[in-house]
Amino acid sequence: MPVQLPSATSAETHPKLPSVSGMSASFREAELIVSICLWLLVRPSLQAAINEVFNVVCPYSCHNHGDCVVATSTSVVTCDCHVGWGGDYCDLPCTRPCVHGTCVFAGEKQFCLCSLGFKGEMCNVPGYDINAWINLAKIITAHTPALGTGVLDPRLEVQANIKKGSSICIDNFVCQNQGRCVNGQYSGYRCQCNTSRHTGIFCQYTCPKPCLNGGTCVRLRKAGNEKDVNDDISLPENQAIYRCACREGYGGEFCNRQLKTINANNTSGT
Repeated sequence: MPVQLPSATSAETHPKLPSVSGMSASFREAELIVSICLWLLVRPSLQAAINEVFNVVCPYSCHNHGDCVVATSTSVVTCDCHVGWGGDYCDLPCTRPCVHGTCVFAGEKQFCLCSLGFKGEMCNVPGYDINAWINLAKIITAHTPALGTGVLDPRLEVQANIKKGSSICIDNFVCQNQGRCVNGQYSGYRCQCNTSRHTGIFCQYTCPKPCLNGGTCVRLRKAGNEKDVNDDISLPENQAIYRCACREGYGGEFCNRQLKTINANNTSGT
């Protein structure tokens, strides 16, 4: 993608070229800077030449597995790797065998980002461990905005999705049944279910009937202690029951009955 740099004016005869981190470390970096110089010599417009450098030379430097990024304050050119690739030049494939997930880089380490419904180091165990997913997101976030991590900065991606009311918080965290991604109570993000008939982390569960008058559907364990397991994706559907949690002033199975208020000052028999 074109990268807009400040146009040269009086200093055009001695332009400041984009620099590459660790330029003397490899032949590839030397080749890149030579290519930049050649482009600048043959192009009449410095700005157009720089833009063409980023269009032609930079994708080659990032091995077509990343995007060229320039820091406007320092003119340092780096590679922002696509998912599944890492390294300074996005030339290191992520090789961790993720059965039901995607291999991603966090710094120099490789992790499995599991798809919905699976957990474990290799995403091969049915279920969902939200704490493991959140911890992995924190690990990845800790390595951004440093480039070459293999994923976009989750904070920026999530906030952009929240702003536009998207159902997608991030690739593996998608709200279902018209739910939308919103900010969490303390930090992070969560799904806000769109109707009173849906519940669960991803709004993936549907209540038999809608809860009326602002009531909220909750998913409970059928037998024994009816502990609220609204966030437990591993609870089988045949062991779950649904109840309506009613707002103050309403009751009934579906919050369909308005409760009468009793004035303590009223007395009968007068």
